[in-house]
Amino acid sequence: MAQKRRREFALQDFRFPDNFFGFSRGGKMLLDDWLKLLRRLPAGTSEVMVHPGADTQELRANFGWGYHWARSCRRLLTRSCGF
Repeated sequence: MAQKRRREFALQDFRFPDNFFGFSRGGKMLLDDWLKLLRRLPAGTSEVMVHPGADTQELRANFGWGYHWARSCRRLLTRSCGF
């Protein structure tokens, strides 16, 4: 939808990223996924969907998506990605 209305949004100074990644790996981004993504990022502003957080029994009970919140959080904080 956003792509179809890009011009309308631009006229209203509505800002959004040029690229979006992570939907297919939502809640399950591994270090290897990050490294592959970083090597192929196109020019422009990119948004990456992640779900960092604490991996608690309550979250697992309420959301059966199989997300790895704590692992995602560690990946964002690691220096292995070259940040």
